[in-house]
Amino acid sequence: MRPLPLTRIKNSSGALAKTNESKAFLYKTLKAEGYEYIPSVANFVMFPVKMDSERFVEEMMKRGVGVRSWKFSGKNWCRVSIGRMDEMEAFAAAFKEIS
Repeated sequence: MRPLPLTRIKNSSGALAKTNESKAFLYKTLKAEGYEYIPSVANFVMFPVKMDSERFVEEMMKRGVGVRSWKFSGKNWCRVSIGRMDEMEAFAAAFKEIS
């Protein structure tokens, strides 16, 4: 197996730092609006929503933000993929309008 070039490793760590920054921003947004979430090591975060999850998805789509809904453990959940900071800011703005 060939080792990765040093520039590729540096670019990967930069991408990871940006992803972690976006995730921290999402956590802060959810907390500020009174929502709990499942901490994640993946590129998405799940949290229970306070309305029907399908309606939540529709309302977010009206505002140009795509999310997924899930129903389990008797709760409506939302799954948000971690994106660039501008995408997470767009999520936060739409989320604050309907939360």
